[in-house]
Amino acid sequence: MSTTAYKQEQGSRFSPALCVRCPYQFKEQVKALGGIWNPMRQCWELPYTLEDWQNILLSIPGIQPVAIILEELGAPQAAEEAPAPRVRPMPLKEGITPFNHQKAAYSHAIALFEGVV
Repeated sequence: MSTTAYKQEQGSRFSPALCVRCPYQFKEQVKALGGIWNPMRQCWELPYTLEDWQNILLSIPGIQPVAIILEELGAPQAAEEAPAPRVRPMPLKEGITPFNHQKAAYSHAIALFEGVV
């Protein structure tokens, strides 16, 4: 199953809605972002906002949006191309290379909890 996103104007819980079709393995990530399953359309619905779109880009790799989303909310490359600020190296085993969204999330978490730990 390919991972796609499209804009739904009417007939959804949010108006307009960001509809995401993705493999089952990403179910928990979409639910954590506030996604609501629409059994009629067989997709996850989220509010059609820039914040939700950026969160989807960081959570689901390889998402393919339709043209209207790219025009209104921005291209996915913009979120992935931004280099993650270097805080400290991730504690990984040798030979493992993290994905860009993992680097960004790790750096964000370190920045959030810098003085806490």
